[in-house]
Amino acid sequence: MPTRDDLIAHRMAAVEDALRDVPPIARERLLARLAEDLTVEPPAPPRPPRPGVRPGRARGLDERIGTVLGFRTGTDYLYALRPALWLLRALVAGMGLFLLLGAAMNAPDEAWPTVLALGGLAGLALLVPSVRIGRAGRPLAEHLGTLAAAVILALALFATG
Repeated sequence: MPTRDDLIAHRMAAVEDALRDVPPIARERLLARLAEDLTVEPPAPPRPPRPGVRPGRARGLDERIGTVLGFRTGTDYLYALRPALWLLRALVAGMGLFLLLGAAMNAPDEAWPTVLALGGLAGLALLVPSVRIGRAGRPLAEHLGTLAAAVILALALFATG
């Protein structure tokens, strides 16, 4: 049985033979691009479906939801929402941090507007780390330094307020 490299070499020879009437510069470009395309690893085989989930039914529901939302699938819609979710994560984290600090310090009623304003500022300070973490696409644990710096900044804002 021929190997993958043998099949690629045979295909390249057949295409080179078919392109002998093409000008040499264009032929070399086409062959170089074909060689790149043929040497790319094939995609991994699809994962088997999870037990208890019928793939056709879930996929059909995903596609129906997507068409209602104006996307190919509902999952594509969720991917489009990711940047907004990164911003929401930062604002919720900032507000939550300051609400917890205000409650822990037994802030008087007249101090709560200040606590909420500082929470909003902390949320704005957390926007950049949140977007950086989201765009990197790596697990959250790899960003502990960025998170620590953001929390320290937020605490410094609270201490000065």
